[in-house]
Amino acid sequence: SALNESALWSKDAIERQMSHKERNGVRAAYVHKAEHLEARMEMMQWWSDYLDMSREGYVAPYIYAQRHKAA
Repeated sequence: SALNESALWSKDAIERQMSHKERNGVRAAYVHKAEHLEARMEMMQWWSDYLDMSREGYVAPYIYAQRHKAA
């Protein structure tokens, strides 16, 4: 995904944002919905900014990430 390509956030934070189910049952018992909340808010602002910029033409997420780091 574009979020992974950006390399700005951990895979765990991205997985929480995407609401993917944790496959490890023990770990799933300790995962909380609010986990990585600050990173997830930054992620969604970055994603919004990326989509706005994409109206002008395609730029690969990793290139955009290099130019526009998350706040």
